[in-house]
Parts: sequence; C-alpha cells; structure tokens
Amino acid sequence: VKEAIVDFVNSKLSSDVQLKQMKCIPISSSNFIECLKNGVLLCKLLNLVQRDTVDDRVINLTNLNEEKIVENFNLCVNSARAVGCSIRSNPED
Repeated sequence: VKEAIVDFVNSKLSSDVQLKQMKCIPISSSNFIECLKNGVLLCKLLNLVQRDTVDDRVINLTNLNEEKIVENFNLCVNSARAVGCSIRSNPED
C-alpha cells in the first residue's frame, strides 16, 4: 500500500517546485514519513483533493521551526474542515 501511495504522490506532484526544493519530490518509501512531518506535503495533498483549498503562498516552507510547522498543520486541518472533512484531533473525540 505504501508503494502505491508513493507512486500516486510522485505522479501527481512531480512538477511541484517547492516540494522539489525541499527534496520531497521524488518521494520514496524511505523519505515518505519524513516529508509528512512539516505539514507541507499534507497541504499539497489536500489541494489534490480540492483544488486551491490551501494557498501556496501561506504555507511555511523555509526556516521551519516548531511554530511554523504547527502553523502548517493548523492550516491543513482548518482547510480540510472548510471543504467538509471531519478531523478528529483527540482520540477520545
């Protein structure tokens, strides 16, 4: 399953300049989880589901400290909710 996801991401996001600069494209099984850790790839994947849901200009791409990474995840979660996704942030929810 992981290989299928990696293949899908590479086929859909292979031309993304920002992900290339971050060395997340081409993605591989070995760097897949690492590339999810800063929220950028998740925002890009959400845009595949619903085009222009996340404005690329507001995604933090450089000098990614903990605060900027949290901002990326909040951006992704809030954008996903805006298009109707149900997001559980607490396992007891």
